[in-house]
Amino acid sequence: MTTVEVGRGISLAYDQFGDEGAEPLVLVAGLGQQLHSWPTAFCSQLADRGYRVTRFDNRDVGKSTHMRFRPSTPIATVLGRLPAQQYDLTDMATDTVGLLDALGYESAHLVGVSIGGMIAQTAAALNPERVRTLVSIMSTTGARRVGRPALSTWLLMAGKPGRTREEAADRAVRMFRHIKSHGFPFDEAWVRERAGESWDRDPSPSGVAR
Repeated sequence: MTTVEVGRGISLAYDQFGDEGAEPLVLVAGLGQQLHSWPTAFCSQLADRGYRVTRFDNRDVGKSTHMRFRPSTPIATVLGRLPAQQYDLTDMATDTVGLLDALGYESAHLVGVSIGGMIAQTAAALNPERVRTLVSIMSTTGARRVGRPALSTWLLMAGKPGRTREEAADRAVRMFRHIKSHGFPFDEAWVRERAGESWDRDPSPSGVAR
């Protein structure tokens, strides 16, 4: 894993797979998810198909820069009473483009999941010349009537984060069991392992709130 400056005081932690001269492909993680949420075996398979794969921690997650301001409460967020330092998808998309700059890529394939899809979409909208192709997985457009979470999902997201490694794993199991595809079996052991790894790398939940 390497950490690199991407501008505006933000550093992003990343790792890479595949040949240096291969086509660059950047994976953008979802809300509160760290770079290893893109499984190593999956990244290796992409590399075997001829890509130079980069996965990274978004700001406020994992080993990347963590902001210092207090997150707004859920009620304040609904009312639009956000801290002056609040960032948005545009800032996170600019982080991603800054990573391309730091890696020396004029353009790259972008693949994002959930909020990572929104970040990738925003990067493509603002910097189309930097994006070779765009894949947006289980994401949405931002339109208020499209792709909104169910109330039950909002309530789970607004729940208190785990205070221990075990509680964090329990919370991850509840969330991913709730949002998973019902056409496939649920691998609880795998989810617990990933949640434990996330806790070990960065137990702070504040990035989700921000």
